[in-house]
Amino acid sequence: MDMFTKVSPIPTTHIQTDNGSEFANHFEILLEKKGIVHFHTYPRSPKMNAEIERFNHAFLEKGLAGILCMGADPGAVNVFARWAMDRLDTATSIRVLDADNGEVKGYRFAVLFSPETLFEELGAVPYYVNNGKVTAGKPLETEVDWVRFPDPIGLMKTYAVAHEEGVSLGTYPPFVEKGVNYSVFKYSLSDKVYHIAKSLAYLDLDTWKKVKTDGVEVAPIRVACANLPKPAQLGATVMDGYSCVGTEVRGTKERKRVEYFVYTMDNHREVYEKYGYSLTEVQTGIPPALTARLLVEGKIKERGVMMPEALDPEPLMDNFSREGLKIFVEKREVERM
Repeated sequence: MDMFTKVSPIPTTHIQTDNGSEFANHFEILLEKKGIVHFHTYPRSPKMNAEIERFNHAFLEKGLAGILCMGADPGAVNVFARWAMDRLDTATSIRVLDADNGEVKGYRFAVLFSPETLFEELGAVPYYVNNGKVTAGKPLETEVDWVRFPDPIGLMKTYAVAHEEGVSLGTYPPFVEKGVNYSVFKYSLSDKVYHIAKSLAYLDLDTWKKVKTDGVEVAPIRVACANLPKPAQLGATVMDGYSCVGTEVRGTKERKRVEYFVYTMDNHREVYEKYGYSLTEVQTGIPPALTARLLVEGKIKERGVMMPEALDPEPLMDNFSREGLKIFVEKREVERM
């Protein structure tokens, strides 16, 4: 945000974000100091983003760009998908994969990003694309399998979870034209997190719908998470562990079967010691900050309202690592003898 206000050609007076913890604490303090009004989207209100999409024609007419969901996932992972797709002749599937083996010391239970958002996502219907159709699954019961992430994370149990890119990547017309008929967002969960999420769902404590108790109206999810530590305060308490967020794309190139896994991975302790912020904040913050700079510099040419997969990935991929978001690419080819 500091970078954006410095390079923006016009004063920043208002900003709208979701309710993620990365937009609390330091971010909120900065906005107050700069006198910037902070609007939040309502939880479970995706139509607020759809409302923005309706302005696509007006954005095009005025030569403006409105880039939706530009964080880590969704955001950077959509760019990874586009980068890989541009290198394939055909494609069949796109999986966004997110895993973390970091541990927090000093607490019986803690979440590295907004716990309300986590349990809201885990309790929501996971939509994904299967056989070319948007499909609804059951929370924590859909597309469950084991995925081998790069070392030192290794084999992790993953679940389909409600995320925008799980659908957008499988329905983006240029990807569909190349043959993509499957897309999903998958998140790795420990048994502990799985059982807590299930328990909250059974007790209807994972909802923002307010209930009245002792004469006071409260959102159950707020009560369930009230005593958990704030994610922005956890940076110094995270022991050595890694976070990996990436996109796997399967397809063909010159009649060979090809699989790309494009990802960012870093160590919680090392990132905190380097930046003074948690790895979650760094992974989430760099993509939008970099995008804002590239827009101002004229290196992002696209106009209109769009998801990140509609952008030319090259300017972003050329700069992610330079800005501190380490990028790795694994490529596997299969050729018939």
